[in-house]
Amino acid sequence: MSRPTRLLAWVLSAAMLGAASPAPAFPVEFGFTGVVTAEDALFPVGTQISGSYFFESVPTSVSTLPGLARYRPVYSVSGSVGVVPFAFAPETPTSGFITVSDVSAGGGTDSYQFQLMGGTPGSFTLTLEDDDGVMLSNVDLPLAPPTLSFAERATFSIRFEEDESTSGDITSLFLIPEPSVGVLLALGVAGLIALRRG
Repeated sequence: MSRPTRLLAWVLSAAMLGAASPAPAFPVEFGFTGVVTAEDALFPVGTQISGSYFFESVPTSVSTLPGLARYRPVYSVSGSVGVVPFAFAPETPTSGFITVSDVSAGGGTDSYQFQLMGGTPGSFTLTLEDDDGVMLSNVDLPLAPPTLSFAERATFSIRFEEDESTSGDITSLFLIPEPSVGVLLALGVAGLIALRRG
């Protein structure tokens, strides 16, 4: 094995061993799509919505009751309704949270809600609810989106101004991978190719 190949193998081994240690907190990004269903003056029924939101992977649990937990911090939400963009960041550290409720842990229904109040008066809320209690198995913060097919109700609401808001149905909720994951995979493949050639 040549010296550069041994060096590359050592760097990859060190990176893999480092990945086995407990990971520090990192931002998680969920993407979403939906459709306006409310008859309002802002957007016609059927207008498409898309966007994403960020939250902390290892949050502080703000409140915990039997079957219910509320987590902070959340960072931001942005997207567009039709061609109209929107973006909100928390007005204060306490003006955004994720609430998780689980029937099997004592909650009234399985529910997942992301809510951010982004300044006066803007806000965004995404809510998934499952009356059958199969969407969630506990009140831990999900780092992968809850399965939308289990939700009887999957909705969003956006308030732009005091009297300007819209709402509708969420049609998809998905994890957007962190860019560093792709870089690590590419380095691993490059290392394997180098080892085979050396």
